Amino acid sequence: MNYPTYPSPPGMPSAPPPPPAPEPASAPTGRRRRFRVPKPDFDALFANKGLLLGLLLFPFLVVVAFLAQFLELLYYAGWTIYAIVMSPYWSVRALWRAFGPATTPQELTRRAEARATVKTTFGCLGILLILVAVVLGVMIWIGLKQDV
Repeated sequence: MNYPTYPSPPGMPSAPPPPPAPEPASAPTGRRRRFRVPKPDFDALFANKGLLLGLLLFPFLVVVAFLAQFLELLYYAGWTIYAIVMSPYWSVRALWRAFGPATTPQELTRRAEARATVKTTFGCLGILLILVAVVLGVMIWIGLKQDV
C-alpha cells in the first residue's frame, strides 16, 4: 500500500510509515464454550442477620429514600419551570408561523405545518373542554338532585 509522504517538521528525522497490522488469526471452527454466570443469592447474604441488619440499615434507607424524593422533586420542578417559561414562546412562535407573512417555499411549508399544528391543538383543547363541561354538568345535576 502506498502511503503519502509529508514533509517532516524541522529538526525531526523523517520516518517511514509503520507496517500494516497483520490480519487476526481466524477462530477455530466449532462451538464456543459458554460459561455460566452464577446468579447472586441474596437470601444467603442476609441469612441469620434478620432484625439486627434491618435496624442497622434503616437509617441508611431513610436517607436514600429522602434523597430520591428530593431528586424527583427537583426533576419535576425543572420540567415545570421549563414548561411555564417556554410555553408562551412555543405558542407565539406557532401562531406567528401559522398566520404571519411567508414568501419563500420553506416558509410556506412551515406555515402549512404550523396551521396543522394549531388546528390539532385547538381540536384537542375543544374535546377537553367538552369533557370538562360534561363532567361539571353531571356534578351539578347530581348536586341539584340531593335533598338538602
